Parts: sequence; structure tokens; C-alpha cells
Amino acid sequence: MNDSGGAAKTVHLHIGTMKTGTSYVQGNLEHSRHALARAGVLYPGSVGAAVHEVLEKHGARHVGDTSGAWDELASKVRAWDGSGVIVSMEFLTLASSEQAQRIVASLQPADVRIVLTVRDLSRTIPSAWQQTTKNRQTASWSEFLAALTADAVGSERTREQFWRHHDLARITRTWSGVVGPDRMTVVTLPPRDSPSTVLWERFCAATGLDSADYPVAETSRSNSSLGFAEAEMMRRLNLELGRDVDQASYRRLVTGLISRRLLRRGAEPTPAAVLPVHVHEWAVQRSNEAVSDLRALGVRVVGDLTELVPPPVGDDQRAFDDSAAPVASTVAESDVATVAVRAVAALVTRLAELGDAEARGGGHANAGEVGERRGGRGRPERRDQPEVRAERQAVRRAARAVDLPPA
Repeated sequence: MNDSGGAAKTVHLHIGTMKTGTSYVQGNLEHSRHALARAGVLYPGSVGAAVHEVLEKHGARHVGDTSGAWDELASKVRAWDGSGVIVSMEFLTLASSEQAQRIVASLQPADVRIVLTVRDLSRTIPSAWQQTTKNRQTASWSEFLAALTADAVGSERTREQFWRHHDLARITRTWSGVVGPDRMTVVTLPPRDSPSTVLWERFCAATGLDSADYPVAETSRSNSSLGFAEAEMMRRLNLELGRDVDQASYRRLVTGLISRRLLRRGAEPTPAAVLPVHVHEWAVQRSNEAVSDLRALGVRVVGDLTELVPPPVGDDQRAFDDSAAPVASTVAESDVATVAVRAVAALVTRLAELGDAEARGGGHANAGEVGERRGGRGRPERRDQPEVRAERQAVRRAARAVDLPPA
């Protein structure tokens, strides 16, 4: 195989946006990886390091050295002698016009096409806020909403970060300006009560796949959102921690262990945060503007652009009128306490498991018991005292965050 042999193939870049089922889509692609390859379609798997490099996000968290990663990926794509390639990474929405041009040029002479998954703001905004609490941010739900809807002094960074990921007109204009509107497809997420397979069926339609040939994985990976109480507990924990814990430890212990594992163990999440009516009305206005912009840009649509407009406030939608605004901007203390107790109990259980593993292994846990800590390097980490102390500190701080008696 060589770089000159790929002129006939099609490369689909799935660029996001964030919080639009991208992990679910990527999980299904991974599940069907071998079947896709047999059909002539390459799915190269996780491409985070390559995307971070090409977007010049040097020193990005959890990625490490990215030198040459994009060139390696592009070379693999160009050398593929099948009919197509699908690359999926939601940070590609952050690309500037110059970066998008460079990305597309590096994959040619293949026919590069863009797929953008999108959903309505009434679901995107709560999901984006809870995501900030998993990444060390401390803005409350009401503060986050105020930052998005008003030009408040001091909220510029929050507002800028949100719209960098979710300004659909800008993202579509950037990428369609490089590949042409006829080579860009917007896939709308179906309404909340739709079957879980609809998004995958739409993604397959956008990329020329027959969804019947690639069934949804029974345990398809998804980046599930935290409920309101869980996110609020995480926010308070962030306040308590401050900057006392280094970033690597935070990602391992708080983002990885607490938010992704312990808060989801053995219980359904609490209901998600919802938009107060005045914010809901603002979201409807912004969404209608986005729909008009997308129609004017003339890109292909799979689904229906009207699905981007939040449904009217009613009994079947968890939105509140202005008289109940405090309900929408705060969460019951009893719910936060219940979640915190569950997290502390799970942490204690985890510490006990580590202690047992150390006792059996003479100070080392075996590979299976510390798999989530290996970083995929194929060797277990040492269970040295600093890490154990860090987990014990996490237990105590989680308790203090909700004024519970420390263990």
C-alpha cells in the first residue's frame, strides 16, 4: 500500500459536537471495528493524541507527548486500500479555518466529508454544566446559566468555552467552507423519548453504512451525565479541594474514580438540572437562529433541524416557571448528602480493596485490581503510600464538602 492509492476512498470526519452521543457512536464503531474492516472501512479507534497535536493543544491533560501523532494517523488513512475511513473526535469542532484546511489537505487525495452531530440546548446546557464539575470547575448551576445568558463581567471565559464547542453556525461555516456544503452532514439527535438506536441509525445513514450490518453494541460505551445532586456534590468537592491536589491525581481520583465509577455504582442518578423558563425561552431564540443559519448554509441534514429547538415548556418537560426559579437553580441538600454518603462509602470500600490487595501482594496490588490506574501501559503501578494517602484525603474532603462527620 502507498499514499497514492487512496484517491477513490471516502474519509468521514465525525467532529462532534461534545455531549451529543459521541462516546456512544465511538463505542459502536469500536464494537463493529472488525466488521467494518472486512467491508473495506477503517476505524482507527481513539485519535485524541493526534487531534490534540493538529489543533496545537500542547501540554493537554491526559494526552502526553503527541509529537507526530497526526502525521501518523494521516499516513495510515492515506495508505488504507479500502473504500472508506471513519475518524471520530469531538474536539475537532474547535478547529479554526486554517486548521481545518490543514487537516483536510493532510488526508487528500481522499474525498473528505464532515459529520456533525448536534442536539437542542435544553439538553446540551445541563450536560455541559455537569461536565464542568468533573473537570475541577466550581460555578454553580445558576452561575453557569447567568454566564451563558448575560454579558456578566467575569463570566467571559465560561461563555467563550461553551460557544467554542456549541456555536453550530460557526462550526458548520468553518468546515463547510473547506469541504463544501455538499460534503458536510448535520445529524440531529432525536427527541428524548426516542429509541436509543435512532442516533446510530442516523449516523450510519450520514456515513453511508447500513445500520443493519452493524448492530448496536449491547454495552455500548457512553459518557453518561451526572444527575443534579451528583454534579453539585462534585462542585462542592472541587471547592474543598482547591488546588491542593495535582492535576494528574485529580483526574485519576476525582474525575476517574469518583465521578465515573463510584457515583454510578448501585443507584440510578438523580434527575438532571433543568432550565428555568426565562433561560428556556432564551434557548429557543438562540436555537431558532441556529436553525436559520444552518438552512442558509445549505448542508445536508439527517434527522430534522426542528429537533434543535427545545420543545415547549409543559408537563412532559422538566422546566420551571419563574416563580419556581429557585427550584431550578438549587438542589435539595438531602439529595446532595445522600449522594455524598454513597460516594464516601464507595471510597471506603475501594480503600479496603486496595488494602486487601496490598496485603496479598506484599505492598503491590495485582494488575487486574489496579487496571484503571495503569494508563493502558500493561504493567501495574506500585501501590506506594502517597497514592493511598491521596485516596484517604479524598474520602475526608468529600465528607467535609457536605458538612458530614469525617470518617
